Amino acid sequence: MEAKGRVGKGFDPNGRSYHDYFAVRRLLGFGRYWKFGALFGCVSRSTGMRCWNKAGHGWWLGRPGGHRLF
Repeated sequence: MEAKGRVGKGFDPNGRSYHDYFAVRRLLGFGRYWKFGALFGCVSRSTGMRCWNKAGHGWWLGRPGGHRLF
């Protein structure tokens, strides 16, 4: 997902084995919110996790399953 524009589905070979060594130790608990400046945001709820970009596009991953792009 880029900072602007729609979200795409597919495999990104550049993302393979990518790890954010600082973020990997943090969990986003239910009811918690995370943002990266004005570019990205995520919220975790018991029903799933939703993330979006500056343009308002993003994705939702449901619990126990399901997904949606917006």
